[in-house]
Amino acid sequence: MPFQIDHGILRVYEEEPGVTAVTVPDEVRQIAAGAFGTCTELTRITLPDGLEVIGRGAFEDCVRLTQLELPAGVTAIGKGAFADCFNLETLTIPPGVTRIEPELCRGCRRLRRVTLPDGLAVIGAGAFRECVSLTSIRLPEGIDEIGADAFHGCERLRTVTLPRTLLRIGDLAFVQCGELVLDALPARVKRIGVGAFRECIRLTEMRLPEGIIELSPYAFYGCSGLRTVTLPERLMLIEAGAFCGCTSLTDIQIPLCVTSIGPIAFAQCESLTALDLPPGLHSIAANAVCGCPSLRTYRCKGQTYQIPPFVRTFSENWQAVVFHALWSGSVPDDLTRQARCAVAAALFCTGCDLPWLRAVLRTEAVRILRFLTIHNDAKGVRQMLDSGVCFSKRDLYVCVHAAQEAAAKECYVLLLDALEARGAFADPRGPRL
Repeated sequence: MPFQIDHGILRVYEEEPGVTAVTVPDEVRQIAAGAFGTCTELTRITLPDGLEVIGRGAFEDCVRLTQLELPAGVTAIGKGAFADCFNLETLTIPPGVTRIEPELCRGCRRLRRVTLPDGLAVIGAGAFRECVSLTSIRLPEGIDEIGADAFHGCERLRTVTLPRTLLRIGDLAFVQCGELVLDALPARVKRIGVGAFRECIRLTEMRLPEGIIELSPYAFYGCSGLRTVTLPERLMLIEAGAFCGCTSLTDIQIPLCVTSIGPIAFAQCESLTALDLPPGLHSIAANAVCGCPSLRTYRCKGQTYQIPPFVRTFSENWQAVVFHALWSGSVPDDLTRQARCAVAAALFCTGCDLPWLRAVLRTEAVRILRFLTIHNDAKGVRQMLDSGVCFSKRDLYVCVHAAQEAAAKECYVLLLDALEARGAFADPRGPRL
């Protein structure tokens, strides 16, 4: 006999060559862990009406199984019971089941429809991980937790109906769900796990509920389609990489209660045009803002700074130094001379007044003027010439030649005017572009 049954428990099914469909005897009330594991030929298994318990990994790796109807009397299904059943297409969980155990359907790559019963409390970790054919799912009311990796890699999942009872979304719960469309979370949600929506590139807007006070690391990392985000007023902490790589994000209002912003929190937000740091902010990582070439307005500590266009040409490290300096007033000591002059030029153009900047201007004014000239920042050049720094004729000639080489016509004219004011032309016409 292929079935080994002991007091109503099916211990093992021994696969027989050429057999693709089997019916489990009526006397079976429980299927033990791994009972059908690696039965690679079975395509259909009929279960008895009296079945109550399906053990851990009971049907794991039944790679050709396409049909499996669970009896209504089943009340418990173990971890990974249907894991890696590659060809299983539909699954209906009976009403007596109260929790979806971890890895229940992990790797069921053709699973396209799942029906879950009312009364569930938890979706276990990795329950539907890499179910790449799943396009929609309804999570019934009563569920308060979605476990870590629950829908990790469900790359076609577009619609998820979240219950109002939901409190927690686990780490990496929806990571790489590239088709997911979702614009708000239920009002009772209090925690979004690490990387929960990482690389969900179809998200375009998101409203976070008021119960969230900490935004976990990498929560929306790489959500390149995300354009607008509404953060809760009570939010206090934005952790590392929370919005890193959100390349379509144009604006974000940081709540007044936020006291800390972690590393690369807004890095590579290429479309972000303005950032307003709240007055109660106690700490912001040195590289929290970098790789944001469109950022033009930066508000912090009651000041509004206009960022000069040439900052977009900086490396991310240089950008980070500029933005952090505007908030903290400090600049790292280990900058190269080139970096020091570039950062000083940017800070000078914002109109900030930092002791570090004043010190650099005393020693590097000519290099800074030349930098501004090469980048054709006429406004900055004008400000430098009017700043009271004493430039020699030789200094100005150096910058004139730099303007010629860079075809920086407006800066060239300003520098000629400065030389003319000093009566310094060897040729009254001056050099020409």
